[in-house]
Amino acid sequence: MPTLLFFMAVICSMISQTPDIIQMKADTYFKVMWVFPLLYLIVVRFRSVISLRLAFFYFFTIVFGLYCCFMQLSTNIDYLSSEEGSDIMNICISLMITVVSYAYWENYGSPRKLRWLVVFLFICGVYLAYAVYTQFLVKSDISAVEYAFSEKNSMGQILVNVLVFGIACFIPKYKPSRVAYIVAGIFMLTIVFMMKSRATLCGVFFVIGYYIFMFKNVKIRILMFLLAAGALVYLWTSPSAYDTIVNNILLGGRDTTDLDELSSGRLYLMAKQIEKIPENIVFGSGTDYMDCFPLMAIVQYGLVGAFIIFTFLVSLGRKIYSLKPRSGINLAAFLLFWILIINSLFEAYPPFGPGVKCFILWMVTGFALAEKGKRKFINQPSLSSPQQ
Repeated sequence: MPTLLFFMAVICSMISQTPDIIQMKADTYFKVMWVFPLLYLIVVRFRSVISLRLAFFYFFTIVFGLYCCFMQLSTNIDYLSSEEGSDIMNICISLMITVVSYAYWENYGSPRKLRWLVVFLFICGVYLAYAVYTQFLVKSDISAVEYAFSEKNSMGQILVNVLVFGIACFIPKYKPSRVAYIVAGIFMLTIVFMMKSRATLCGVFFVIGYYIFMFKNVKIRILMFLLAAGALVYLWTSPSAYDTIVNNILLGGRDTTDLDELSSGRLYLMAKQIEKIPENIVFGSGTDYMDCFPLMAIVQYGLVGAFIIFTFLVSLGRKIYSLKPRSGINLAAFLLFWILIINSLFEAYPPFGPGVKCFILWMVTGFALAEKGKRKFINQPSLSSPQQ
């Protein structure tokens, strides 16, 4: 029962991002599935739900929630909600997913279930990538400045999260399965490039850099270096490939002499937001929106609120960095944490949201914290394993 409920929550979260379901505004009905494993685990495994390993997350959520409530009541300025979204709601959802994942993995996790979870996520990822391609990208001109799919950043991050989680945690042993796995991964990554989700691609390059410069398996480091070098040579020697990938995708078809245009107008918007800080530097000016989470944490919540948020993220980053060995679930948590921190520089809500965009990070964080409490780690055949 717990495995069925957990897997259904994960699958429904992925399916909720299908373009047709989002257009019908029915995605909430799918995402609410997380409530069912939560209720089950509260009844059956309550000690895991309130584990001391999760205390820092509970404490952060309560303190930040009380801060926002107090500021809203005392100033009559909105700190709790906005038309675009709510940070405190995203934080509560992230906490719920972490708690459910921790309690589930501590009591029911196994290498076999991890493999099946990766397989289901890959199937869902391919389905989402295919839906985006057939409904939007197939009709678009990649050289156009306008984006073919408006939800490109959320969808691109979800697909990259699936790829990182899969590569770190499980690579099939049998050749036919491995080939299908690699083809599926290439297809999802291709769709990410075609959507021109540049903020997400920064995370992709971070992962590539990690495997080249920091990974312990020398064979994998050499292989990744050769692949990266080959790709650069290909771009250098092929004007059409350079124009498509660099000019149209990485630069978004924008004027490279205008930094504000190159940043999709972010520099101007950041300057306008920075102007608000001096007048409200201590407690902030309430909920607002701009695609730069660290900056907006200071603008919205002031130095006090931003200190609460940044202290939690630094604490979480230290916990994830300390996880050893740096393989399997622990490697997935490390990579996902940092690619979403990078993404937060260009988006408004990561690493907490919005919606399903970041759920795999909080799921694998729960797994990693639970795994740390066990006597031995799960070693999966993957790019993180020296035996590969």
